[in-house]
Amino acid sequence: MSSEKRTSVPNSLNEHWMPFTSNKDFKENPKLIVEAKGVYLKNHHGKTQIDASSGLFCNPLGHGRKEIIEAITNQLNTLDYCQPFQQGFGGSFELATRISKHTPGNLNKIFDYTDESINQLTKWIKLNFINEIEMELNTPVNWEDSTYSLDERVRSYLDINCGHCHSSTGGANSTGLYLDLTEVRPKHLGINKKPVATGRGSGGYKYSIFPGKSEESILLHRMISTDPGVMMPESGRSLSHQEAIQMIREWINEMET
Repeated sequence: MSSEKRTSVPNSLNEHWMPFTSNKDFKENPKLIVEAKGVYLKNHHGKTQIDASSGLFCNPLGHGRKEIIEAITNQLNTLDYCQPFQQGFGGSFELATRISKHTPGNLNKIFDYTDESINQLTKWIKLNFINEIEMELNTPVNWEDSTYSLDERVRSYLDINCGHCHSSTGGANSTGLYLDLTEVRPKHLGINKKPVATGRGSGGYKYSIFPGKSEESILLHRMISTDPGVMMPESGRSLSHQEAIQMIREWINEMET
């Protein structure tokens, strides 16, 4: 007997298993999405909901955006797909070049290829994957390597874990807290900087980094917390990174007041 409920939208579970879903419950009350626009989804009952589930914001650019539809349509009309073995498509090289301009610091290190050990960026230039890098690179160090200074280790850790958002071009640029390696201004690094809008994330403290007083610094407070409404980074973890917390605690405490 078919498990398909009475609706014009196909939903039979006889041939299709729903991943990460109580299939028994879905069979009794199927939840079917039929349309999407902007940040909203519409189900087969005509009700709308925000496209977000347990932190899974899978379409951050939104649905139905005309410029994206036009770009996809134009590309499909020109070339939908070509297999990448022994041949290439200019668009994929262009995308790689654009991405590399946002991540050169992390690629600026020696890598053991099958034929040689060489700096990754040098190798890519050598293979004509990218052009010359037109910028002064700021390369993170291994934050666990104690041969580097405490400041180098902390700045590298913050760059890797926070700098992608907390930078002048990142998603958190409106906060004025910039933790990428290119930032050198004390105030933008959070030193004696009052938060813009952290809500209860501030813990009642005044400054992102309070020199000499780590336990009164919002930065450390949010790293320690596992409360989803407080913790930073705000996704991708359910535990506090104790080794990093101790390192940053020492860094703040050693700052001149």
